[in-house]
Amino acid sequence: MNPRTIKRLSNVRLKARSELKLDEWQENNYYYDENILKCPNDQIERIDARNITREDFIEKYERPAKPVIIQHLIDDWPAFDKWTVEKLGRKYRNQRFKVGEDDDGKSVKLKMKYFLDYALNNHDDSPLYLFESSFGEHPKKKRLIDDYYIPEYFSEDLFQFVGEHRRPPHRWFCIGPQRSGTGIHVSSSPMIIVQINFILNLNNKT
Repeated sequence: MNPRTIKRLSNVRLKARSELKLDEWQENNYYYDENILKCPNDQIERIDARNITREDFIEKYERPAKPVIIQHLIDDWPAFDKWTVEKLGRKYRNQRFKVGEDDDGKSVKLKMKYFLDYALNNHDDSPLYLFESSFGEHPKKKRLIDDYYIPEYFSEDLFQFVGEHRRPPHRWFCIGPQRSGTGIHVSSSPMIIVQINFILNLNNKT
């Protein structure tokens, strides 16, 4: 990692996870454990968005609240071209993104250029990950909104009726290297969460 990245990370790590000392971030050597990334085969049904209508989706999955993984739903998102390591690093190079919270609940942030350097080169057991929910209100980061659209399956937005000032967080921009992620938890907001995952290959700079 770049020396500047290492210097900034020391402060960010202490704030975001005060329970860990700096020399404890790699003490379990998970980076070298191939079993860490092995996942058992799940039993969740897969469907092809090209072969099922919105009405059929609602009837077969939404109404009965049946979990499903929808494939080929976002194949034409502009993000496939724009959200590469090189392009994100160039376009949002000096923009600060949230990578955690301190003990007082305040956001801990890191510039995109330092985060990408860290994500590509860290050996941490459980790395920091970028988790930004307020990019839509930022004059420069809000350009991310132009890179995706809401699929027709999920076009119904009941929160529009409460007004923007009362709307809870409803979109998140997340980037994390291998071994990163949140622990098992229950969301504090009693809402249905539709999760659309876009996979960015951090090992591919082209």
